[in-house]
Amino acid sequence: MLLVVLLRFVFPHEFESCLPSQILTLYAQRPIVEKHSRYALYHPSCEAIASMLTDMPYKITNAITFNLILYFMVNLNRHPGNFFFFILISFTLTLVMSMLFRTIASVSRTLSQAMAPAAVLILAIVIYTGFALPVPNMRGWARWINYLDPVAYGFESLMINEFAGRVFTCNAEQFVPTGPGYTNVSPSERVCGAVGAVAGSSVVDGTAYIESSYQYFPSHKWRNFGILWVFLIGLCAVYLVATEYVTAKKSKGEVLLFRRGHTALKKKPSNDEEAGSTQLAALEKGATDASAILTRQTAIFHWEDVCYDIKIKGGERRILDHVDGWVKPGTLTALMGVSGAGKTTLLDVLATRTTMGVITGGMLVDGRERDASFQRKTGYVQQQVSLCSSWAAPSMLILIGSPSFYQHRPRGSELQRSSPTTGKGSPQGEVGLCQRSHQAARHARVCRCCGWCTRRRLVRLLRRMSKS
Repeated sequence: MLLVVLLRFVFPHEFESCLPSQILTLYAQRPIVEKHSRYALYHPSCEAIASMLTDMPYKITNAITFNLILYFMVNLNRHPGNFFFFILISFTLTLVMSMLFRTIASVSRTLSQAMAPAAVLILAIVIYTGFALPVPNMRGWARWINYLDPVAYGFESLMINEFAGRVFTCNAEQFVPTGPGYTNVSPSERVCGAVGAVAGSSVVDGTAYIESSYQYFPSHKWRNFGILWVFLIGLCAVYLVATEYVTAKKSKGEVLLFRRGHTALKKKPSNDEEAGSTQLAALEKGATDASAILTRQTAIFHWEDVCYDIKIKGGERRILDHVDGWVKPGTLTALMGVSGAGKTTLLDVLATRTTMGVITGGMLVDGRERDASFQRKTGYVQQQVSLCSSWAAPSMLILIGSPSFYQHRPRGSELQRSSPTTGKGSPQGEVGLCQRSHQAARHARVCRCCGWCTRRRLVRLLRRMSKS
């Protein structure tokens, strides 16, 4: 019975309030609580109180159900007062153990920091409760562990609740001396073999038994209940303060940055218009000279033996058949041909925009295969995009570069803010014409197809040129 009661308190309610579940549950929800605290939604201590109140119905129901079965199964003291005191101590000790491991989880910053001391604490609680190692057998230098063990106080109260005031009859086989040759011994010359027995008495007083074996005294019954509440309130206070001020350990992982125009193995100066420090410095100084911002393009893009095959119902069809070509840097190259010749298909293949079919051949930049930054360094506007024919290129790029263009359909006042120039052919003069000739869907198409311009320094250059 004693062993059952001991295990009942060290690991109460299906391990609900002990090391594995309590600590792991708190660390599972800790990132969310700390994020909400940074957003000023609530204090972590408020969440801790709410968590304790939420667990209370389950703890009460579980304590009554489990202890009701356990109490009558092991045939403990069948008196109403003893039964309800057993329920009271059991439930109080469940709260204390739950608060103990909550406190350990809250004062630590990582899961490993919480698991290591909690595992050692479990061993200390089991050994120095008073059953495996009774109080009279404890070493003096380790006696203080028993004073700090909350389970020891609950175990003592339950032992007093069970044995104090009860009288147990000693069986005939338990008397000393007994056996052949001792049949004529008078009762006053015999004694029961149990601890706490008195010579000449056939019964053992339960109070004398626990006093002699464990040094438990009936006066400590309700005193220990008060000590459990001191443990409960103290651990709860530490738990709430720790949740408010102790945060989880921040990750020290490095941040991976992908630089435009660079690959993982080849670190070389890229000709990307966004990677040059010279151009950025020129922008910060307010330079308006185009030569200070634009970089001379020297990369040559050429392709050879490019083939593009797709599958159709009857088999395969070759759309591009060994196409060769090249683009001279710094010039405008026009791709001309009859309708259906494959101009758009070739551009899709060169821009890596195809989603089906088989592409073969070589597409090289300065004689080397294209890297992952090729798509980021090129802008591709499809042929179905409709632009305002009466607008100049700088005006159209300034319109697309305006932040308000991406939020809703631009109005005349917003277009005026995007470019202060006035007069014939200016954005301000062509607002009505452009809005009448282009619907909202067409504006969205321009935004999607030309949005890459807003990330290029060319837009900033043109904006400065329009203001000058």
